[in-house]
Amino acid sequence: MSTTSDRLAGALRDRYVIERELGQGGMAPLWARNGHELFYMDASREMMTTTVGSGADPALGQRRVLFRLPDDVYMSLTEFYTPFDVAPDGRFLMARSVSQPGAVQAPLIVVDNWFTELRQRLGQR
Repeated sequence: MSTTSDRLAGALRDRYVIERELGQGGMAPLWARNGHELFYMDASREMMTTTVGSGADPALGQRRVLFRLPDDVYMSLTEFYTPFDVAPDGRFLMARSVSQPGAVQAPLIVVDNWFTELRQRLGQR
């Protein structure tokens, strides 16, 4: 059975050469604002962080678990996007599911020219 690295190398064979792997896997990577720390989610839905050195041979620091992502944060092994961002103050902003199983979904109503309609209803121009 081939490893993930073997399958990836085979798929990219005509375009890229994988010289070596850094770290132990993860998805949805996002750089911290300082450019020296990388956030990512591992396969068990834990938000991880590690420092990354600069230069031609970047060294990875110790991996650290920050927190476990709740189940209502969008993210699965088949979704390829980053459902979070890091605010300038270091806090995380996350995309969460807006509906729960069995919940009634309310429609989204958008009113164009709201002030114009309000003035007309109040008899003002």
